[in-house]
Amino acid sequence: MAEVLSRLIFKEGLNKPYHDKRGIAWVNNGADKRKVFDNAELANISNKQNA
Repeated sequence: MAEVLSRLIFKEGLNKPYHDKRGIAWVNNGADKRKVFDNAELANISNKQNA
């Protein structure tokens, strides 16, 4: 019986915060990960990245 083994390596993305398949935004801060609840916070994060 043959086994299939795959290894995927993803580089750190440029599009932060990250969105899961349900569309929930997540922000990583060090070892912590949290949901972003406020649209103003998303806009603030976006503006900081584009500056």
